[in-house]
Amino acid sequence: LSQSLFNTRLRCREMLSTTTLSPTSNVFTLPSDYAQWVRVVELVSPRRSLVQITEEDADIRYATRPSGPGQAFTIVGDSLTVFPLISNNISLTYYQRLSAFSSDSATDWLLTRYPHIYLCAGQMYAAEYMKDPEEFGEHAQALETYIGMLNGQNSAATYANIGVSPAGIRP
Repeated sequence: LSQSLFNTRLRCREMLSTTTLSPTSNVFTLPSDYAQWVRVVELVSPRRSLVQITEEDADIRYATRPSGPGQAFTIVGDSLTVFPLISNNISLTYYQRLSAFSSDSATDWLLTRYPHIYLCAGQMYAAEYMKDPEEFGEHAQALETYIGMLNGQNSAATYANIGVSPAGIRP
């Protein structure tokens, strides 16, 4: 069963990971299981959160590729570049792709906790193979619903009790 559908749409806390990356010639290599970034922080004191920009924006704002305190980053392929260029490590919080099953790993957290998602996806692919568009559509819609519910449960569990704090000086 292809993991691509899950890897493009499913985003929940069980998929989150944080790692420290070190630059090689001012470029950071993304982890092999990287799916999507959540947070990028330059590991200096004080820590500096970085914002993503496009390659075009990097070429305009940092045309001469200066060094300095990190402000922004780009991701191209499996490489992350911080601008201005830095030699410090970064902390990358990201969503991991689900790994393919193998003889060494015949299950994962998703199959263990939400087996109906794999069942529904299997039925959808079987309907596609059998060239049954009506059945395929039903299972595809059910799968989208399940993934949406899991993503929603993640948001509720992650952000439900976050309060709002006013910024600035308080009396």
